[in-house]
Amino acid sequence: MKPINTSIFDFPTLIMGGYVYVDKTVRLYELAKPGADILYYLPRPRRFGKSLMISTLKALFQGRRELFRGLAIEKTDWDWEKEVYPVLHLDMSNAASANLRQLEGKLAKMIRHQCEIFDIPYDGTVDAATNFIGLLDGLPSRSKRDGKYVVLIDEYDSPIAGLLDSDQGRAELPAIRKALHDFYIVAKSHCGDMRFMMVTGVSKFAKTSIFSAFNNPKDLTLDPRTADLLGYTHEEMETYFHEHIQSFADTNALSYDAAFGELLRWYDGYRFSPMKSVKVVNPVSLGNALSNGYIRNYWEATAGSTLIFEALKAKNAAPVDFARKFSTVSLDSPDALSAPVVALLYQGGYLTIDRRIDGETVALRIPNEEVRSSLYRGYVSQIFGRDFELDDFALTAKETARELVADGLGATFAALLKTAFAKIPHEWLDKDEKEIKRYFLAFMVFARAEVNSEEQHALGRPDAVVKTEKAVYIVEFKYGKSAEAALAQCRERRYADAYAADGRKIVYVGVNYNPAARTFDEVRTEVATGVLGA
Repeated sequence: MKPINTSIFDFPTLIMGGYVYVDKTVRLYELAKPGADILYYLPRPRRFGKSLMISTLKALFQGRRELFRGLAIEKTDWDWEKEVYPVLHLDMSNAASANLRQLEGKLAKMIRHQCEIFDIPYDGTVDAATNFIGLLDGLPSRSKRDGKYVVLIDEYDSPIAGLLDSDQGRAELPAIRKALHDFYIVAKSHCGDMRFMMVTGVSKFAKTSIFSAFNNPKDLTLDPRTADLLGYTHEEMETYFHEHIQSFADTNALSYDAAFGELLRWYDGYRFSPMKSVKVVNPVSLGNALSNGYIRNYWEATAGSTLIFEALKAKNAAPVDFARKFSTVSLDSPDALSAPVVALLYQGGYLTIDRRIDGETVALRIPNEEVRSSLYRGYVSQIFGRDFELDDFALTAKETARELVADGLGATFAALLKTAFAKIPHEWLDKDEKEIKRYFLAFMVFARAEVNSEEQHALGRPDAVVKTEKAVYIVEFKYGKSAEAALAQCRERRYADAYAADGRKIVYVGVNYNPAARTFDEVRTEVATGVLGA
């Protein structure tokens, strides 16, 4: 079997090292061939192969035909003699900085290095943007093809994204945003000299830089041509990883089909175009699982975003609430700090397209078990604080999940709820009913419950609705009162009527939190009766 490399995303290294390479070259040909568009922008979540794609394009435009022997692009009419250009490659992840001074220094170092590659003079007395002008002015003279050259910008938004997870970083954001705009806008007057440009990133911040700085690059965010350009289809898994999957199955004492299904359950499910139904697997997570021989969450350590979880907390929302949201197909972020939570979740890879509703609307969902785990763990950590012992809480949540399947929200559930919240640090905020509801929802989503918060009904909103195979549980909280008071509100407002056609048993759950004892001291249930329409 060819080895799988999950740490180096460099095309020449993979080819010359004999590693598995999933051939996407014919797809790149369609984007890069003469007569196609020239300027492109392609966003995808982290750890999805953007850097490998950029490296492949770089080798392609450098004319390194020997690296492409046997690949699909050799069967096209790509002109290996003519399509050779100077390639300016800027990896903006190398410019991630804590403040403006650091950014300016890193941009200067990056441009100086490119000037050295192309033997173009660099002036150390002026800023990076000015030297960038000189670099782009000089590149046509280094080209043998009509003065054209290629620009590849990887992770364009990395210097911004790195600032969003702390208050100190966000304070630096306006200055860094302006500096990046001034840097990127240099390319605007040079687009006519470019044979091709590809820009990658995670989030499309429309007010930030590139979309006002460049002449409207072709946005491939939802383009059907790129629906499976990054990530692996099921067919590609079979073609390139069949032996690895069989080895994985043998290691875990599974049949091939069972192993394939488990890999899909954990890492598949990403859909990047509402116009194309194809779904893809996270390539890095799949590679790690096959290389290591076991399934785990490989994505969490590199893809988390404090900004997303803070936004969820600020809206008093649980992750599952957003898994059922409709959204406009643009899913753009107008600004790094004011972006809608749904857009942040989609761009970050926490949500993916489920189905197309109409020409302007899509439904979203959590793509797979790996992302579900990352989303829930990140959410709970944000709710309770970074020092919270999450693993102990998770064990209780798993036990609760089993109890929900077996018996719903009964006496055992009440005991587990008290156990879970006994683990919460003394410093947690429990000042009112709103806070208590938030923590309850965090626990329930971690227990994999099908839970919605505050669904709108004719006579008001119950605090939470939990659905199991056997029943629909309508949950109402009280703070420093009684479980009976909560049940009385459910009866008076006839919350059960909205679920009359469901077919499952409808159960009211009254929960009281005792602030003096710092625990849920009462959890009472009763079957709803006299439901209208039942």
